Amino acid sequence: IAYVFYVVIMIVIGFMIMFRNKIGGQVMVTLGNSIPKLILSLLLVTFSFAIIGIIIDIGGMIRNVIANLLYPGDPISAIEVHNPFILFGNFFLKSPIPGTTGLAGLVGIIGGLIAWGPVGITLGILGVLIAAIVLIGAIKLWIVLLKTYFGILVNVITAPFTILFGALPGNEASMLNTFKSAARNILVFPVAFAIVNIPYAFEGRGIKLAFP
Repeated sequence: IAYVFYVVIMIVIGFMIMFRNKIGGQVMVTLGNSIPKLILSLLLVTFSFAIIGIIIDIGGMIRNVIANLLYPGDPISAIEVHNPFILFGNFFLKSPIPGTTGLAGLVGIIGGLIAWGPVGITLGILGVLIAAIVLIGAIKLWIVLLKTYFGILVNVITAPFTILFGALPGNEASMLNTFKSAARNILVFPVAFAIVNIPYAFEGRGIKLAFP
């Protein structure tokens, strides 16, 4: 479909050259500044799927590098972020804030609610609130990742057309913006992975993140 529209783009560029149109009121549209961009956009349209695939692979490599940096020798133990319930469960099984969360925190919440004392109830309610915040955060993160995933699919599908419009004189930025958008969407995954795992990695190395 993009290739068919290139015929229209070439006709438009031809008329712009004949009528001596200017880009931004200064640069005149000529064969010299139109044909190279047209050829470049044709190449980018042809290889857009492969280019975005390479960007996705780079995102996966960044994620693996982060896993190896945070968990040297045992990157498999890294906490995945694509499942909100696993993420929520790890908050209790692996304690990023000693004494407040983790398995001890979960026992404290249950014990506080059972004790029925003023202090116990207060601690229990506080623990439930913390757990609710973590659960909501995990679900919100999952929704963001899901939206970003669909954004990557949209990038792949629309790339030929956004690059196509970048072939028009004055719209050159559209070519790069296509791949910038894909890179931004893909980088969400390793960044989220790093943010979630950093506290657990610190805790595993003996760096305490307790409240004052």
